[in-house]
Amino acid sequence: MSSKTLTLNKMVNNMDYKKGDILIDFGAAYKIKDVKSQKNLEGKTELYIFYTPVFETNQNRGILCSISLSNLDKTNKRKPLSKSKIYQLLRSLSQKQTAINPVSPKQEEVVFKTNDIEQIVPIIKRLEAEKNHQEKDFSNSKQAIYQQAIDCLTQEVAVVLGITLDKAEQKILSIMRNSRKK
Repeated sequence: MSSKTLTLNKMVNNMDYKKGDILIDFGAAYKIKDVKSQKNLEGKTELYIFYTPVFETNQNRGILCSISLSNLDKTNKRKPLSKSKIYQLLRSLSQKQTAINPVSPKQEEVVFKTNDIEQIVPIIKRLEAEKNHQEKDFSNSKQAIYQQAIDCLTQEVAVVLGITLDKAEQKILSIMRNSRKK
């Protein structure tokens, strides 16, 4: 994990969390349903955050997650980026990728684990350029990484801009299509 990511997580995780706040974890958006004291397995009272997925699917319907506040800083959960930062990332997507640097699935997996969307956007750009340059040789593993990266960005764009997942994905894909024309 980069020092930038550690600093970001430390800064974000020292913030107060309250009911209604959004958490981002591995590209998925969660809404805090409650923050309350509860006894842990050792019988000590701790503050816990209870949260559910913002965008319900058949796979996550009815899920309620929890984490003690004392353990939150050991994770990569974070609050979403600001609208201005999201717009900045979307603008960066619109800039044509000039060099095609190879994407290593193992390296990209490490990036996904950081939960840092600012590091995920360059992956999208590189994969988009590679996909357009060598469509026939675009492997299934690269397609899976590409889709995972798009899904991560889509959730955050949707929650920050207050739009549906479909509209967020359309916005992202439209920006990338337009960048190809430049």
